Amino acid sequence: MKNIDVKALGKFLTFLYRCNNETNAGNDFNIVDIVFANIGKDQFPTIDELSEQSKISKASISRFVKKYNFENYAEFRNIMGAGAKSFGYDLMLRHYHNVYNKNDQDIIEETASSAIANILATKEKIQMDMLHQIVDQLFNSKEVVFIG
Repeated sequence: MKNIDVKALGKFLTFLYRCNNETNAGNDFNIVDIVFANIGKDQFPTIDELSEQSKISKASISRFVKKYNFENYAEFRNIMGAGAKSFGYDLMLRHYHNVYNKNDQDIIEETASSAIANILATKEKIQMDMLHQIVDQLFNSKEVVFIG
């Protein structure tokens, strides 16, 4: 059975939650856009690469990382890259930057197809030993917060 770094997993899930609820424009949005495109990849961007890709200074990225309760960029990079992969997290993002160029029926069809594909992929990837470990963790926790 695989051991999960519960503290790192908590930081990861909190980051995702806060991004979904707090990030909607400006520098943070530009950083999150690049981060989400790279979550779980073997080669998560260095701070220099993230700075270049997002067009945001390294100092601003360092402030961003601290704002989201990471000690430094090295911790952030580790959790978003190899850490996310070790959690068994497979981020499948669909960007709808051109929603306004599509009709309602196309948007509905794409969304439905994506949802079905995600459900089937999830079904195939369920790891019962990890599921039992998560259930045990939930059962033994003093407080549980569900996000999503």
